[in-house]
Amino acid sequence: MVSVGSTGAFVSTMFALFEQGDEAILFEPFYGYHRNLLALMGVITKTITMRGLNWEVDFGEVRAALSPKTKAIVINTPGNPCGKVWTHAELEEILALAEAYDLYVITDEIYEYMTYDDHEHVSLASLPGAYERTITLSGFSKTYNMTGWRLGYALAPEPLVEKMGLLNDLFYICAPAPLQYGLAEAFMMPDDYFTRMMADYTRKRKRMGETLEAIGFKVPWPQGAYYILANFEDLSQKVVGFSDDRTACETLVTRAKVASVPGNSFFHHPEDGRYYLRFCFAKEWHVLEEACENLLRAFG
Repeated sequence: MVSVGSTGAFVSTMFALFEQGDEAILFEPFYGYHRNLLALMGVITKTITMRGLNWEVDFGEVRAALSPKTKAIVINTPGNPCGKVWTHAELEEILALAEAYDLYVITDEIYEYMTYDDHEHVSLASLPGAYERTITLSGFSKTYNMTGWRLGYALAPEPLVEKMGLLNDLFYICAPAPLQYGLAEAFMMPDDYFTRMMADYTRKRKRMGETLEAIGFKVPWPQGAYYILANFEDLSQKVVGFSDDRTACETLVTRAKVASVPGNSFFHHPEDGRYYLRFCFAKEWHVLEEACENLLRAFG
């Protein structure tokens, strides 16, 4: 099903799959749109906190959070805001739970072509037996640098995707036809486009991450996507203006002209994000370089 961005596909999925009072499992730090739309639908969200520098999952906690009302598990891989790339083994654990409890798994894979080091993207639907209970969401704005040009899609078992397609038609009619023709041309780009794209992002990730570490942030290096969710708790004990995430955001803008997103946006309990800021390094090199130099001058 082609839709108006991956968000449009997510909306159609929500209306096709959930009823008010259903429950869903969501992993935090999460992409706020996922949590907010679930709340809008009246779905009760059970959040599982990922921990450590690799954002590891305790599957015992996942199992304990399941109930007869649980309808689906929502996964974002590679993840926004933390850059987690779910491993094959982790996805097998998710699939085993989905099969045992007869659940759907919704996977947002918009950053699927953006992974670093030895991390590889695995689509859950590619695992044996997974397709029948997986809704795969993705899009093209991130991969082809056309953010704001809304074009995405969903893959799902036929009975469900038929409902999603009907809802998509009611909500949006269709994704803009000129964009679809334009994207058809983008599909013909040579394979080295992806190699060059990731070489560029790898360079920017290194520059941003090393700068943040140099000024006192702890950096869980992202395995994918183009964000860094950095922790400044140690910095808060040494530098005025870093008492919490909102204050830190204001301090960075005022003293270094660098914008970030407060960590409370990504956690069920805002206090859990108090010492986190999200930085995006998908910027032109000269812009990113200026931002890093400003940070080093202001706080280095």
